[in-house]
Amino acid sequence: MENNEPIYIDLELEDGETISCQVIAEYSVDDADYIALVPTNEDKEIAEDAEIYIYGCNYDDDKIELLDLDDEEFEIAGAALDDILEENN
Repeated sequence: MENNEPIYIDLELEDGETISCQVIAEYSVDDADYIALVPTNEDKEIAEDAEIYIYGCNYDDDKIELLDLDDEEFEIAGAALDDILEENN
């Protein structure tokens, strides 16, 4: 998904709440695809102290299926995201 416009996804949390998130990174590690999301407010702005949500993902046409990660996958995906964010700063 190469695009200069921000991508937004509605994310349903475990408690049933739905939040709007901006995609801040899409990346692959060892043939696994990951996506990093940050919650936004009503004006699509990211709060300074916003949490980053990391998921595995599958792409089906124009849809993104989010996949929960186990602890080991999360550590791998999180370390790779840290590297990506450091490169971009």
